[in-house]
Amino acid sequence: MQHILTKLPKFTGAILEGLVILFVISIPFRHFTGTLASLILLFWLIQLCMGQVKFVKSWLYLGVGLFFIVVLSSYFINITRFTDERIVGHILTPMLLLYVISSIKWSKASIKRIIYAFPIAMSLKLLQLFYLQLSATAIFTSKNRLTYIDNSNIYAQIITFSCITILALLLTKKQFWVRIGLAILLLINVAGLMFTFSRGQWIGFAIASIIVLVRCYGWNRKTLLVISGLGGIALLFLCFYPGLSERLFSIFSPQLTSNTHRIILWKSGIMMGLISPLWGVGVNMFPEYLPSLLPPATYFKIFFFHAHNIYIHTFAELGFIGLFSLLFMFAIILKHIYKFKAFNPLQYILLGGFASLLISGFFDFTLFYRSSMYILYLFLGLMVSLKESGG
Repeated sequence: MQHILTKLPKFTGAILEGLVILFVISIPFRHFTGTLASLILLFWLIQLCMGQVKFVKSWLYLGVGLFFIVVLSSYFINITRFTDERIVGHILTPMLLLYVISSIKWSKASIKRIIYAFPIAMSLKLLQLFYLQLSATAIFTSKNRLTYIDNSNIYAQIITFSCITILALLLTKKQFWVRIGLAILLLINVAGLMFTFSRGQWIGFAIASIIVLVRCYGWNRKTLLVISGLGGIALLFLCFYPGLSERLFSIFSPQLTSNTHRIILWKSGIMMGLISPLWGVGVNMFPEYLPSLLPPATYFKIFFFHAHNIYIHTFAELGFIGLFSLLFMFAIILKHIYKFKAFNPLQYILLGGFASLLISGFFDFTLFYRSSMYILYLFLGLMVSLKESGG
């Protein structure tokens, strides 16, 4: 009996690691994430009872917690419509995940398994989408052509994070066959990102890749060579499928509906925030106030539940206090990532992934999508754990 009790912490720890890996795999497939998150919490509590959990102190908790408190306070200050989607799904659950993951002592081998699980799962999902999309277009149009693999900015964001993850691993691995495998995964993921037709994510990935490369190599000939190589892959896709180049250059088109609608939404969001500059109009109230702020000619043409800009949207619903707490959270996260040097692949992944979130946030609402928050906070938790253990 005593022998079993001594082995129990390792056994439950192995189960917990397996659940985290399954959780990471489930994110691209959009299935069972809630169930797996609950199981992770359950086994974390078991680990806690056995004294295997180490409570750590980190400014990250303050940054993330402050924003959560501001969002929660908004419900009561503005007496707005209370829905649990944003507060539980998008903020509270990822915040708990950050705390749970960071309080466990992970080995480098475990972290590598968790990190590798994400891009492999993402690549398998993309291959499935490519197959289904090609089959569908072949049946209905008799043309074997790709259009949208998944017309969703949520999907585009997690593909971008996967591309950054593979790039970071590729930069830090020296084994030839491992690099070949990672290069194939990168091609699959870059193709997936291109065929989401998400221009904001394209820009986010391009800038984030440059940031990662400069952080890894500095400004030198090698960095320029790798940037040229990645740029060449992108140009290859643009030449292979003209619709991609048309989509890219449509960023500058004043006639494109999505461009004009975004500008109108941004202006309306700023005006909404000025109604109550300190606390904003309240969480989930953007769609309620939007119709009264739209120009008459666009009243029946535009309806969105967000401002297509996380900064303007936060200002509209939470005012200057909410915007400050959001920027404070960003600053704390960036500071921790930049100073973390114990395990370079993880630093590069977080630096590039978080940069892409911040950049694409100027054009969309991706930071508050559940999938991207799960990946970001889980990897941040791994970083805090490794930093505390002296990894």
